[in-house]
Parts: sequence; structure tokens; C-alpha cells
Amino acid sequence: MKEPTIIQRVTMFALVLVAAAFSVAAAHQSQSLRQHQEVVMKVQKENDNEQIIFDFQNDKSLEPWDNIDDVVMGGVSSSTMAVEDNIAVFEGNVSLENRGGFASARSRPHDHYLADYDGIAMKVRSDNKQYSLRIRTTQQFDDVGYMALLKPKGGKWVATKVPFCMFRQVYHGREVPDHPELDPGKIKMFGLLISQKQQGPFRLEVQWLKAYKEPCFAQVSSLDDLSPFRWRKRLLVISAASLDDSLLGQQRRWIQESVAGFRERDMALIELFEADSPGRSALRSKLTLEKGVFTVLLVGKDGGEKLRSQEPVPMAEVFALIDSMPMRKREMRQRAD
Repeated sequence: MKEPTIIQRVTMFALVLVAAAFSVAAAHQSQSLRQHQEVVMKVQKENDNEQIIFDFQNDKSLEPWDNIDDVVMGGVSSSTMAVEDNIAVFEGNVSLENRGGFASARSRPHDHYLADYDGIAMKVRSDNKQYSLRIRTTQQFDDVGYMALLKPKGGKWVATKVPFCMFRQVYHGREVPDHPELDPGKIKMFGLLISQKQQGPFRLEVQWLKAYKEPCFAQVSSLDDLSPFRWRKRLLVISAASLDDSLLGQQRRWIQESVAGFRERDMALIELFEADSPGRSALRSKLTLEKGVFTVLLVGKDGGEKLRSQEPVPMAEVFALIDSMPMRKREMRQRAD
């Protein structure tokens, strides 16, 4: 057999180098693809806990919001809701003339399918005035709606969360407690409102609005704030020295792993700390929670104490206790029907 010529040897060597290069490139591409897939899966997993409703920074095809001010009842207040430099701006002037005093804007009707979510998050910049976030579950403009207060710190961008459990049934500014509670799966419209006789110019800027998944954190600052939850929510109260309490961390992890069960049982979460305001300290005293001692307290819809522990309590135990209660059994039968 004849030995290969020099040219043939060079050609074979070059082919080997090319094959090696392709092999390295393929391996690198495969690794890059795996890394990309891992990043995509991570982002998708993170995004499972939220759903964009309005993103004024990125969506160029947003429908306009409709403004409804007190002119409908003879007042002279005025407002606009428009996108400026990828920011939605709700602004105008509130006048108390002719017994007026409110301005509002609301989105066009759509089915938002938010049954699996626990609240609304917004990134806003305000003027230190108090606003309301409003929700409607029908396309009827003159119907009972749902309202929660917004009072973010003025002058800077802040992300604020409003749990669905904090929305109250209202009709023309008056609470209607006998009306059914908010059903997130039926949400069709969102709105912004300024009222409460806040006379003068106003401006609220919004970057985005999202639905999020998270246990309902009850915003309470005094004993009076507990009354709206009676017969509506079961309260899981956690008292700890500070956010750094390791027992608090454990309890929070168990709660976060059980969000669906938390929601299903109409529960709301309250956390109390040593450095709280006087009003919240009075709440701790009323609930006989010892300062600096980690405590988990379950309060039923009737306002009675159902569980007290100075150790973290697995949510399976909490759920089992709730499910054994007559009221919860009645709820399960009604929901099954």
C-alpha cells in the first residue's frame, strides 16, 4: 500500500482540525443553548407568580382610559389619563364647587382572568394625596364596585401592593357590606379615583399594574382595622421581635408554600413587631401577645382565638384545624354546590 503524499497528509490534518473545531463549536453552542434554556425556565418560573395587566412602559397599543368626574352630578372637577413618555399620568383638578369633589379614570372592559391571583401590585409616583384603586366585575357603569385606598409616599417611584382581601364593596362612595365580596376571576375594569374633598391640582403617575400571587397581608395599624375582617377573613397573626427572627422566617416559608390553601380558606396574614407604631402595639396587647416572644395566633371569622403557639406551625396543621370547624365545613358544602 502506497504511503500518502505530503499534500494528502496536509489535507487529512486540515480535515481533522476542521472536525475538531466543529466539535468544539457544537459543544459550546449546546452549552449556550442549555444556559439559555435554564434562564428562560427561571424567568418563566418567576413570572408564574405575576401577570402583567397594564405595562405603560412597553405596550404601545394601550386603549385609552375614560375619565368620569363630578361634572356628571353638576360639579366642575376635571381630569385626564394619558400616556406620556411611557408613563400613564392621571392628573387634573378637584373642585368642591356645586357640591362636587371627585375625579376618576377607568379602563375599558376586558376579561382579565385573575382567579389564581391574590392582589394587585402597582409602581407609582404620587403627590402625597390619597387615591383609590377601583375594580368592577361587570360592564355596568352604575353598579356596585370594589375599592381599596392608595397612599404611596410622594415624590419617588414606589411599588405598592393591594391584596384583594382589602377591597371593600362600594356604591356611589358608600359601603355595601351585604354585596358579594370581590371575585378576582370576574374582574373586568380597573380605575383610579381621587375624592375625600382633596381640593386642588393632583397628579398620579403609573408605570405598570400587575396581578400577583402571595398570601393576603392585612394592612392594620390599630384595633379598629380588625373590624372589617370579622365574618370575612380568618386571621393568622404572627408576632416576632423583628424581621430577622429565624422562627418568623420558617413560618413565612411554610405560608409561601401553601398560598393556594391560604386563599381557599379565606385567610389573611398580620405581622407584628417590637418596633411597630403605638396603634399596632395596642393591637398586640389586646391579643395578649408578649413583646419579643415569637407567637402564632389564629383568629376565626367570628373573632375568637382558635390556635396559639410559640413555635412555627406547619400550615397542614392550621388547615386541618380550620377544616374541622363547622363554619368551614358549611363553606365547603356551599362551594361544592
